[in-house]
Amino acid sequence: MRLHEEYITRHRLEIPVIRFDSRSNLFLKTKDAPFRWSIFNITWRPQSGRPGFFEFVRMEPIHDGHGAFRCAERDKYVYWDQYDNEVTKIVKHYKENGYYAVQSKARSLMAWELFLFMFDGWLSEKMDASFYKQVEISTNTSLDVNTRMMAYRCAVRYLSERKDSERQIEMLNYQIMPMINGHSQWLENLINA
Repeated sequence: MRLHEEYITRHRLEIPVIRFDSRSNLFLKTKDAPFRWSIFNITWRPQSGRPGFFEFVRMEPIHDGHGAFRCAERDKYVYWDQYDNEVTKIVKHYKENGYYAVQSKARSLMAWELFLFMFDGWLSEKMDASFYKQVEISTNTSLDVNTRMMAYRCAVRYLSERKDSERQIEMLNYQIMPMINGHSQWLENLINA
């Protein structure tokens, strides 16, 4: 816990705890169907000979986009003195639109859902019933996370063994899954509060 967080906690202040991390990343999903997903990223960009800035990027997956994302907000440059206000605006936007931050233990499953959404047409043409059974289990939110993770791993193993899915597995492993790194617990707490 950082000094200012300890102070806020000790004095029971009702203000949000906002951190100035060099990188914060968050996966979000709407609470109700039809589900929408979003990835929010904050990156500190130092500048040589002038003040640095925070870059805010909000991305949404494209249905049947084969790994493509739509930038809902791209390259928004936020300087130090505007940071608190901009983070507060983003949190308010997500809350008003029914999003919640995916907890750290379920991020791999969220990335899997993104993959399924982005390769829906291809998967429906190429896969068989045994694959779909694993997909059904892995996306069933009424099941516990461990059961869902086992089904997710079985489905990925099935995909990995097929020669016609090399590109899709590469997309999952090297473009979608790395997005779960840098999860921001403080940002998750703000949105889910």
